[in-house]
Amino acid sequence: MKRISEMVNKLFESYSPLDVPVVHRATLYGCALIGGTAVQFLARQYGVKERRSRSVNDLDFITPASNPLTRYFNDWLVRSHFREIKAGASEYMWNYENPYAGVEVDVLISHDPQLPSQIIKVARILVWHPVNLFVSKVQRMTTFNTRADTDKADLNTLYDILEQRNELPLLETALSNLDLSDAEIAQVNDWIKE
Repeated sequence: MKRISEMVNKLFESYSPLDVPVVHRATLYGCALIGGTAVQFLARQYGVKERRSRSVNDLDFITPASNPLTRYFNDWLVRSHFREIKAGASEYMWNYENPYAGVEVDVLISHDPQLPSQIIKVARILVWHPVNLFVSKVQRMTTFNTRADTDKADLNTLYDILEQRNELPLLETALSNLDLSDAEIAQVNDWIKE
């Protein structure tokens, strides 16, 4: 019989007993996994090389501002001994931590009307589509970025995931919509060759 920790680590690296329950609750309440945990989760689901570990104590999500279930996720976090770590939830971001388990949860509240069509379910977990994860990394990297090494690793992993999903044409379309300069396009190509 497999131990729970063995099953959990197949989803993503888990550093606290709350990591997986938080991700499952977030899915239940319409919040999609983003960030390094999403990249690692997708890499494991599609059997591609993981190029970095996820952040030790950080779980990030995105949800539409119109999501009526977000307040239930908030209530669940509070009942699970999470507390706000920045003064008040804003209309754009919620930040919580559980100091006992050492877990931070950030929920990005998006007003983009396209977001619901960008959320997919993979292995019963809501996650932001890999194209959108890739594009968000490119946007961050073509502006001032202090996480260039982790973002490069994520870009390469996401590229491999999109290749596995036969979605490289979707990526090309999304990148062409960014209106990147020739220099930025060359830079993106260099990043994904590493």
